[in-house]
Amino acid sequence: MTGQEAYALYAEEVTKILRSFGGDIVFSGAVQRLVLGEIDELWDMVAIANYPSKKHMADMLVSETYQAIEVHRNAGLAGQLNIETV
Repeated sequence: MTGQEAYALYAEEVTKILRSFGGDIVFSGAVQRLVLGEIDELWDMVAIANYPSKKHMADMLVSETYQAIEVHRNAGLAGQLNIETV
């Protein structure tokens, strides 16, 4: 299984789990190019998730259902950025 295939499994399942914790995916898409700035390597995908609260996110991350699929996330990512906004 490729990293892309592993992450696709994760993405499908995490969307369901996220919704069960009151959140949702706001946006998800493939990165085509960098318009401004400098990076060492272009990312493949970007996703924006919305959670009702920090507690909802924390509860999801420690849930058994999330822990069961995290292996696919780890297999599919060479790196990541998680950015919190208000």
